[in-house]
Amino acid sequence: MQRKSRFAMVSVVLLVLGLVVRPAGAQEAPVSPEVAVCLPGSGYTSGCDVDQDGDIDIFDIQLTAGRWNSSGAYTSSHTHWGETWTGAAGPHGLRLEHTGTTGSVSAVAGQSASTAGAGVYGYASASSGATYGVYGRSDSASGYGVYSEGNTHVAGQLTWQAITSYVSIPPAAFTPADEAYQFAQLGQKLTPNNSSSSTYYAPVSLPHGATATRLTFYWRDTDAASNVIIELDRSAFNGFVSTMASAASSGSGGDGSTTDSTIASATVNNSQSEYILGLTLPSASTSLYGVVIEYTLDRPY
Repeated sequence: MQRKSRFAMVSVVLLVLGLVVRPAGAQEAPVSPEVAVCLPGSGYTSGCDVDQDGDIDIFDIQLTAGRWNSSGAYTSSHTHWGETWTGAAGPHGLRLEHTGTTGSVSAVAGQSASTAGAGVYGYASASSGATYGVYGRSDSASGYGVYSEGNTHVAGQLTWQAITSYVSIPPAAFTPADEAYQFAQLGQKLTPNNSSSSTYYAPVSLPHGATATRLTFYWRDTDAASNVIIELDRSAFNGFVSTMASAASSGSGGDGSTTDSTIASATVNNSQSEYILGLTLPSASTSLYGVVIEYTLDRPY
């Protein structure tokens, strides 16, 4: 009796398959990739392995037949776990687009429970060219192309689009070339008491790898005969000094500022050189208010 029941069950399943397969054979190949991979003659594909036990057999057919003549909205409920898809057509190997406009949604979500795992892994295998293992972009002014909630580690050189920054050197940073000089050092203003107390120096700390782009200094000059002069110098560790930029006051009308944006040897190399400001205040009718050096930087320092 049990043998007859089993035979009857198989007969019913085969009859259902006959009804399903015959009409499908007369139609065009299905568009859906989940269906297309199950066409007769194909080898094993996990999309057809309904119970996901590593083979496609009568039990997979029974599970499918159990839902015969039902309908609803299609959603992909199976997995492609362990599969590798390879191809060279189109700009994307896989494109997912979540069209929701509100809420915390993700087009792709990756999660790993391994103590040495990665939620998302990207690898660009080309050995040349500007390639990206993972590329992120945000069109929102307050958004982030890449956001890390936790520590961030980069095994390699971290760079970014060059940004402009500044370092200011106050009068308080300048020291006289001679201890016998007489001058008024007020912190925010430096003024010599006489023409014999004219030369001062200040160290400059610029980030390694930065590119100096502009030197601006702020002065007071009521001396019709002489000008205030500032120089940005590079000093090699053998004592050789070269001028990177210089500027001078003009006229004798009082307060002003001067800029030099023609910087020689502009890339800062703190492993080979040190950087110094040289200042000339020719008389008690001249003063320094401060110096600003503009630079660009495209990496940490």
